[in-house]
Amino acid sequence: GCQDNLAVWNIVELLGFYDFITFYIYYFSFFNLCCENAVHLDCVRRLRNSAAHNDCTLSSLKPVQNFKFDTDVCFDLLQSKSGLNPNVISSSMKVPVLNDFAVMLFVYTKVISSEKIKQKTIEELKEFFTGRALRHKEYFENTTLVKNAYNFAIRVIDHYSC
Repeated sequence: GCQDNLAVWNIVELLGFYDFITFYIYYFSFFNLCCENAVHLDCVRRLRNSAAHNDCTLSSLKPVQNFKFDTDVCFDLLQSKSGLNPNVISSSMKVPVLNDFAVMLFVYTKVISSEKIKQKTIEELKEFFTGRALRHKEYFENTTLVKNAYNFAIRVIDHYSC
């Protein structure tokens, strides 16, 4: 039967995200391929877990002084034409959830080869941020951390747009 001839996707469907990342890295090393994204995948995993477990990300928007942010993504944003001030990039990347969000988009744009899929995903993100996310913006009008996080996220989305 099917048990003797499992395809790779059968295994991938059963793996948790941490184990999937381990498998992904193993695959590249097994075939002696360069896995440029391996250093970024822990950030993607944290953000995915936060979303999957309905963590309240708005409760943790303060910069963490000793947080080890992703320098590749930070440099990518610094070199961009996003209009973000270097101090804003630096302080925003010290907020773990904002760092992870920027890293997720950085990795996504590198891993997904279909321009059509990338464009659709970015459109959906923009629709969320300009629609649903603003539904009760009056709740946060006097909350600088939320407004700064929102503005950073919007600029990051724009930067990684196709």
